[in-house]
Amino acid sequence: KKERLLAEKAMLLEEMKKLEEERKKLEEAQKPKEPFVVPEMEASDLENYAIKLKIEGRTEESFACIQKAAEKGSCSSQYKCGEKALENEDFEKAAFWFEKASKQNHFGAIADLAKLIIEGKAKITESFFAVITEKAKYDDSIGCYYLGFMHCFGKGAEKDLPKAYYLIEKAKLL
Repeated sequence: KKERLLAEKAMLLEEMKKLEEERKKLEEAQKPKEPFVVPEMEASDLENYAIKLKIEGRTEESFACIQKAAEKGSCSSQYKCGEKALENEDFEKAAFWFEKASKQNHFGAIADLAKLIIEGKAKITESFFAVITEKAKYDDSIGCYYLGFMHCFGKGAEKDLPKAYYLIEKAKLL
């Protein structure tokens, strides 16, 4: 009987230790954390640091680094910022970032911005129209395809069905 009581007491003490450790972890998690400050780095280093933070599960801090890299001119980060804004259905912000990336010839950004314009969720700017026209002029399939659809629907370009047909067919051949 005595041995059984000692064994039960040992189990209770062990459980109490575990509960105390969990309580300490919870208290630590509830302590106010210092706000994350994005380090001063080159855009490429910020992107690498963002990957490290994302692996650690710190997604907000990771995106803060991506946003800082985008502000410093990183084309891929600008595109990621546009995608994030698109997820949040902030079409104006998405168009802003996609346009910045499209000026650096990011194909995804060109396509996504053109889609937003065709869907009527963004307005075309002169600089983006120049980018997409230049792409189509130099036989880029994405530029031809989306410029063709812009002409087809009269969104971002004058409605011109023969020109639209020509550009879309040209895109198919490319």
